[in-house]
Amino acid sequence: RAWATREFELVVATKEAKEASFKEATHVLAGLDVLQGEVEDSQLSLATLKGSRYALHIAEEVATWVRTIHVVGNTLEEWGACQRAWLYMDNIFSGVDMQRQMPQENKMFVAADKLWRDIMRQTRDRPNVLACSTSERVMSALSGIKQQLERVHRCLDEYLDTKRASFPRLYFISNDDVLEILAHTKKPQAIQPHLRKCFDNIMALEFASNTGPRSVDIEALTSSEGERLAFAKPVKARGPVETWLASLETAMVVTVRASIATAIRTYEDEGCSLEWLQSHPAQAVLAAWQVHWAKHITSCLDSESKPHLALKDHLASSAAYLDKLASVVRGALPPLLRSSIGALMVIAVHARDVVETMLAEGVTRPSDFGWTRQLRYYWLGDEGTEAKVRDRYEGALVVRQASADFNYAYEYLGNSPRLVITPLTDRCYLTLTGALSMHLGGAPAGPAGTGKTETVKDLAKAL
Repeated sequence: RAWATREFELVVATKEAKEASFKEATHVLAGLDVLQGEVEDSQLSLATLKGSRYALHIAEEVATWVRTIHVVGNTLEEWGACQRAWLYMDNIFSGVDMQRQMPQENKMFVAADKLWRDIMRQTRDRPNVLACSTSERVMSALSGIKQQLERVHRCLDEYLDTKRASFPRLYFISNDDVLEILAHTKKPQAIQPHLRKCFDNIMALEFASNTGPRSVDIEALTSSEGERLAFAKPVKARGPVETWLASLETAMVVTVRASIATAIRTYEDEGCSLEWLQSHPAQAVLAAWQVHWAKHITSCLDSESKPHLALKDHLASSAAYLDKLASVVRGALPPLLRSSIGALMVIAVHARDVVETMLAEGVTRPSDFGWTRQLRYYWLGDEGTEAKVRDRYEGALVVRQASADFNYAYEYLGNSPRLVITPLTDRCYLTLTGALSMHLGGAPAGPAGTGKTETVKDLAKAL
């Protein structure tokens, strides 16, 4: 008696449908979980009744209900799967951009969508659960819809793979996010919330203001700390999303490389003055400082006089410079400059500790392991030797440690802080860079909260 009068609960499916009248709107089933729970309760009751010796006189009726409830359960399960797939696909293909980008898949979805809307219209007119769930026509239609939607889903996955192949950073984000990005082909400003998922520290893009609110000319990047990195030439956010995102990546690499080259060149004239720190991005400041530090230590070890005396002189000057930075940072500084000096002090303190260790171990040659085991930065010319920077697009930054050599990746890091480097951190770096140079991996092990993840992340920043 309960199942004879049980009806589906229908709700409006989409925002567009809410604006239409109830009869014109497309509906979906609500409370399917409750219905499936009732089916399970009925199956349990029928199983108990079937095993009872007091129900022998109604055994045939019980068997009929067992079959009926089993069919209802299977239909509801299929219905729920179809409904989830339809809602997912309807959200994707409701946008004009996706319809234009995937015309064949859109045709397949439209065919399945028509069948689905017909079934839901009939269900709205006759919402009895038993009548709908035991109808062979409904079960057959649901099976066909499910197969069509699965084909569309497979085609969609293949389409997303082609987009990811064009811009591999899309592999790091979910299908839903990729689809949302692709759906805003004509609105590049709408993609900005997803930038942090594709790049390390690009929080926002700065579009040219002289071409109106719908400008497609990207003039600069902005980090989460508010640091701005301007492009030498604007990037056009026009055409397929994955294409101009790849152009954005290229522009980022070129700009970061040029800023590092400029910082290295101007360091030779200005030194590490406060004006020099203010005039370059934090990432370029750290890279340029480490290049000149490695160059200076190498010259100390190559000196014809006693190398340990040259190292002692360098140690004294570095201590004096750290004192100067400490006094500067106590004063009133802009937030970005304070953050940049803080990161530089972390690197400089570690550099001082390295020199002290080298003196204690008696390192006197550039080939000694006490020096080669350190993470060292070099600016190399086309011939692979150290070069003087004359042009911002000449040469390349190389990171070396022991026998491992890495080309610096020029990923924009913004003005982010750096990890304090301990002797254990150094050993982790040495192990991981050695593994990477042999195309292997590494997995730091240890108790929770000891800095394993942060160590790997900071090594990634260093490279």
